[in-house]
Amino acid sequence: MNKYIVYRSKIKQLGFASLTLSIALVFFLVFIAGCKEFSFTSILMGLIGLAFFGGGTYYLVKQITKSKELVILNEAGFYDFSTSISPANNLIGWDNVRRIEKVNMINHSFVSVYLKRPEEVLDLLSSEKQKAIIENTSKGFGEININLQNAKEVNEKILVSMMTKYLTEYRHYHKEPIEF
Repeated sequence: MNKYIVYRSKIKQLGFASLTLSIALVFFLVFIAGCKEFSFTSILMGLIGLAFFGGGTYYLVKQITKSKELVILNEAGFYDFSTSISPANNLIGWDNVRRIEKVNMINHSFVSVYLKRPEEVLDLLSSEKQKAIIENTSKGFGEININLQNAKEVNEKILVSMMTKYLTEYRHYHKEPIEF
């Protein structure tokens, strides 16, 4: 089986970056107005909003210039580059995948991957990423949650189908029991 790649949509990312930049500019104006009126509340709100949405804009623009791939599937496993807590350049082997499913989290769908040996992946990640992943698993989600919000022509249903196909092929070839 050849590799299957889910690409980023630059247009979607530019749209999100424009939106976060617009909101950051509004908070910048709140900050400026607070400085003119000597309003501590407005200054604080402006700084917090500017930091959050300015940081979001920076992250999105950085993502536009990064790799074009969100997810890469191959015979050995997959790479996930879809979120800030993704394992990124660390291959997640099919031998470590227990279950794959589409889940909903706060009105947004993800492809959730449940691992057999999560510590193998967690040990490769920063403590911040580990904490976020542990928080997700405490809510009943898998250790890896693939976000396809910026995907080009692929949705969660298609990715779950493709990943299941690769997982089934791997298990069949390696004579592992298939569980769903």
